[in-house]
Amino acid sequence: MRSIECLKKDIQKENEVKHRIKETVSGLEEKRRFIESAIQKIQTSKTNNEIYNIHEDVKRKLQMLTLCQDDATENSNINDPPPTEELIRVEKVEKALVGLGLWIKQRLQAKAPIIISEIIPGSAADRHGGLKLGDRLLSINGISMENRSVRDAAKQLRCATGKVTLDVRYMPGALEDFKSEGSCRCKC
Repeated sequence: MRSIECLKKDIQKENEVKHRIKETVSGLEEKRRFIESAIQKIQTSKTNNEIYNIHEDVKRKLQMLTLCQDDATENSNINDPPPTEELIRVEKVEKALVGLGLWIKQRLQAKAPIIISEIIPGSAADRHGGLKLGDRLLSINGISMENRSVRDAAKQLRCATGKVTLDVRYMPGALEDFKSEGSCRCKC
């Protein structure tokens, strides 16, 4: 009896390993296709700015694919609850003359994250539709907001022109934290 139970567990583990290998190969194949596509775009690019934009897109996409692949292999059980934080999203918002139309907040403690606390109805950020209340602002146009103040972030957002690239991650409950503590808030 006991040897049959052990054999069943071994078969189950073997099947899990096979599944993880298939996911890994699939992720690597997707990365290869994406890189080949990027190389073709670079070869047909006419300016350094186009090449730089392709390079930045490749970095972000590979980071996303790696995070997705790592998450898939670590959490292979479909009964597991969803993660509390989403993956990093890249949002490109066309800035209007009057700004993006959002408010950002930061708690008054060292190294606190910068959070989108309000999106003004009808604003560029609202029309874009990709940003959420509670999004943590990770970078603005490739400049990290880690260990920066909310005022630094507001200055970066106000000085930016054209399309503004925001790396964000949704943080459930982030806005609730501000109700109990002091915070600083800026309009952008």
